[in-house]
Amino acid sequence: MTKKKKAEEVIPDVIRRLSNNEAISTSDISKEYNVSESSFKERLKDVRETFYEHFFEPDKGTGKWVRTEPSFLEKMLLTPEETVVLTGILRNRKSFGEKLAPWVDIIVDNYVKRTKTSVFKQDVLEKIDDDLEIVFARLKYAIEEKRKIKFKNNDGYIVMYPYKIINLEYYWYILGYEDYSEYWIEIKKKPEMTNKVKTFTIANIRDLEILDDTYKYDFYKTEKELKNAMNAFFSVDDGSETIELLVVNWLEDYIKRAPYFSGWRKTDEYELIKDEKYDKDIKYIVYEIKSSNKYYQDVIPTILKYIPHIRVRNDEKLATQIFDEIKKFANAHNRRIEDIV
Repeated sequence: MTKKKKAEEVIPDVIRRLSNNEAISTSDISKEYNVSESSFKERLKDVRETFYEHFFEPDKGTGKWVRTEPSFLEKMLLTPEETVVLTGILRNRKSFGEKLAPWVDIIVDNYVKRTKTSVFKQDVLEKIDDDLEIVFARLKYAIEEKRKIKFKNNDGYIVMYPYKIINLEYYWYILGYEDYSEYWIEIKKKPEMTNKVKTFTIANIRDLEILDDTYKYDFYKTEKELKNAMNAFFSVDDGSETIELLVVNWLEDYIKRAPYFSGWRKTDEYELIKDEKYDKDIKYIVYEIKSSNKYYQDVIPTILKYIPHIRVRNDEKLATQIFDEIKKFANAHNRRIEDIV
């Protein structure tokens, strides 16, 4: 005789089916999954009351469980597995004893809050309001289910294989493969502008739709390059080149602490550069960083931010590009470089 499954094992699948608009009866589930009817009904009721009270309910006419909110899982940061386990912990709070029982609710509540924190981590300049939180939740769902997404932003309609939510220079982006297809006539871009791994600003996403189609794509190269990403200008398709920077020695402690510089590699080399103002030599440490943008847009903003404490070492092309940016800034304010110097 086949051993019956525990109700908790099958509930995540059932919740996903409900979210996808499948009406399900307890007796059907009992037969399909070989699970006790009474146990399943009791456990599903517990999970529903704890996390899904407004999302599905029993239909009195058919005796089946039906959803009351379309695609409700797309709006939740917690996965069905997490909600089932957390409900089980809450249900067994008394087993921890009288003194520890109150801690169960606190710990579960903290886990739910930390789930949000893990998605909205890092200090950001953007405020995550209720609408944007739903966008995050839907993107997270699409990533976990490997579902294609379609959305509108400032550039028109985008079709994408979503891979990861990332934070670059204090702003949130969705990273993934932008797909070009003749099927989506709304896309006004040329084919050569798509079919690439790209980032899009999450705050600019509108009319987000999670498509029925799943995708398969190898993001190994993307993950490898991502550790060197400084801002949204990083590129996977263009390859990368190593750049040497001279960083003033007192800035080293900050670079060690800040996750922002995780892709920077300190070398054993250094240079002593004369400071004319104080008439003494200043020690500059040599760092190697990766640039994946042919116009150096992924590294120039950071270098400009810390000038003159960061200098370019033996790369005239990059130095010229930076100087051009400085001249553009000066011209925008009707100033000449020679007057400023």
